[in-house]
Amino acid sequence: MESCEGATGLPKESQRWAKTEGCLAFRQGRVYLMDLLRWIFKATGEGRVNWRGVLIETRAKIAQIELDTTRGNLIARTTALQVLQSLLAIHFEGYERLAQELPASLAGKNAAQVRAELVRYISEIKSAEQSTVAGLKKQPARKAEKEKETAP
Repeated sequence: MESCEGATGLPKESQRWAKTEGCLAFRQGRVYLMDLLRWIFKATGEGRVNWRGVLIETRAKIAQIELDTTRGNLIARTTALQVLQSLLAIHFEGYERLAQELPASLAGKNAAQVRAELVRYISEIKSAEQSTVAGLKKQPARKAEKEKETAP
């Protein structure tokens, strides 16, 4: 296999794969190149890959991703992670604020007043999170509009 790789450039991994899949080009410690090539490039059969079909399918998937991104239906993973991190920061900041400010503001209040105070704090946290999500909803649309403006 090493000699075959050196002479033809056909990787050993590909040769091993062909051998494990039942290719008969490997006999008596030798690689019969024509048999191996016929087996690899045979158009039909189980376990073979139609590379042209894979290429066409991959290009179609890439085009669909680009279209969905342009339409604002898809965002990049990095953008989603950034938004998630900012939402977590808002959420955790709200917890910290509750822990620090709430005990003093609740001193001497009855149950109804405590509940009203909690609802106010939670409402502020929700509002901050909703504005972050609203910004995300607008972001891809703005990007698509900019692409339209710069297109010839």
